[in-house]
Amino acid sequence: MLETDLLKELSEQLQKMESLEKVDLSIVDTIDKLINSCISTENFWRDNEQITIHNSFLLYHASRNAQIILKKMRKRFIEAEKMHENPSVVHDSICIIPPLSELCATLSFLAKQILNKQLIDNVSEIVEYLRDVAYANDLLPTPKEEMEEIDQENLKKRFGEFAGTLQAMLG
Repeated sequence: MLETDLLKELSEQLQKMESLEKVDLSIVDTIDKLINSCISTENFWRDNEQITIHNSFLLYHASRNAQIILKKMRKRFIEAEKMHENPSVVHDSICIIPPLSELCATLSFLAKQILNKQLIDNVSEIVEYLRDVAYANDLLPTPKEEMEEIDQENLKKRFGEFAGTLQAMLG
């Protein structure tokens, strides 16, 4: 299933939950599929030697941001009842759909394009906006959570110079 189809499915599930004012944990399956799609996209950009390391890293980072925000969303849905976040997690998640969809569509589009500075700058702006919306809706992981699960060996293989900088930046 394409990311756009999964994002549409996620949006429809969220709208249904919003109207019922009740969390339905079947959404976790859709989120998991989106997370797996993001991981594939991360791997594509990380391993893409047809573009500069700088651009490859930026696009990898953009994909990673989508993944970590979806993981935070997943966690909040799983804990919604225990943490009394029903239906706030639904409202917060609905807010993230437009910038998340924009980022996924842009990354998909860029996989078939010759990259230029304007396109790369556009991705940076979308990621910044996505992170702002995620932060405002408690869907942005902490720096510690962001660093979890990073395969540093794979990063170093392709982004050696950036991996050290990234590690220094994030502590």
